Amino acid sequence: MIYVIYDISDDKIRKRVSDKCLNYGLLRIQKSVFAGSLNKNRIDELRVFCENIIEENDKVYIIRFARNALES
Repeated sequence: MIYVIYDISDDKIRKRVSDKCLNYGLLRIQKSVFAGSLNKNRIDELRVFCENIIEENDKVYIIRFARNALES
């Protein structure tokens, strides 16, 4: 399970990151938060994609959780 959380100022860049998350099958939790399951290769692809298009002051966090870490 991963969470993708971002703070991106440019609308076009933000839309591209959002579309990529949706295309990878992630679910939108809030406007700038997505969650879902991706294999390591997809996570790496998403990370590289974001690194290549975001601007210096933008932030993108990809946080991995073990599924059982979220159970109470």
